[in-house]
Amino acid sequence: FSTTAGAHNKNTKVEKVKYFEPDNPYDILLEILSDAGIDGAYIDTSAFTGLKTYPITDIDRKAIIIEPTNADKLFFELVDELDCKSWVNEDLKITIAKNIQNLPSRSYTTITDEANIIDESASVDLNDASRISRISVYWNKSTLGAIDEKDSYSRLDIVLDADAEGVNEYDEEKEKVFYSRWLHENLTTEEIFEGYVKANFSRQLFRMRDAQTLFDFSVELKDQDIKTGDYVKITSDDIQEKDGQPITKRIFQIVKRDPKGNKIDYKAIITPKKRIAFFAPATVPTYLSATEAQKEKYGFFTNTKGEMSNEDKGYRFY
Repeated sequence: FSTTAGAHNKNTKVEKVKYFEPDNPYDILLEILSDAGIDGAYIDTSAFTGLKTYPITDIDRKAIIIEPTNADKLFFELVDELDCKSWVNEDLKITIAKNIQNLPSRSYTTITDEANIIDESASVDLNDASRISRISVYWNKSTLGAIDEKDSYSRLDIVLDADAEGVNEYDEEKEKVFYSRWLHENLTTEEIFEGYVKANFSRQLFRMRDAQTLFDFSVELKDQDIKTGDYVKITSDDIQEKDGQPITKRIFQIVKRDPKGNKIDYKAIITPKKRIAFFAPATVPTYLSATEAQKEKYGFFTNTKGEMSNEDKGYRFY
């Protein structure tokens, strides 16, 4: 690995080195969990293997860990790089999911003030700290370089949203930095790497260029089937759109579920209004004639401004 063996004698202090060989990143995540001594019975293995090829096949990863590092740091570092969430589900298994705001196969539970949310239980956190306008990715780390020092890396990619940083919007630069010990240029061709790095991190920027509002609420036990990680549609007077209009059937993801006696406390995070475009079957009508469910599931071609014919926000190819 481009290092040079040094002379040592009997009492020289040494430590173990962990080498994650080039592999699919979801297999590496399972390897980390196994190294941490977690019983396979407590891992939702199908969730990890299901993401190996869907919705895309990610570039293989590798890493050489030269100093003691907690397994949870390695695990969530890679989870974040892959733009996923991972948590312990209600079956007490570690699971994982991609951050994709809409999928054709996904179903939603509708939550409203009238039918579900307990009076005066809701609160809103605008969560401005979640908003980013650019992502810098340092990668191709030298073997002996420190993980959080820029000089340890020979490659840098930057994706940014110039509009978000402009005076007509936020007029502020908010950067998220990845120091990737996992991405190395000899894992694939330069052309594939260039497209993958741009697409992977620009999707994350697209999802986080606006603040991801957090919505806390409680429901009665009759609604306890909503699980962590589920996507739901929320209509509530306690939260509004940016223009002050009431929020109606906006899609949220449940990120925390906390049973408390005769109620369940939930924390949900909002997803972007702009959808990911999955190709629709030929039976789906044009945008103006499509149902709301069809507009949520599939993508439709926009005009040159990136809008639909009625000025709705357009779609983005995954």
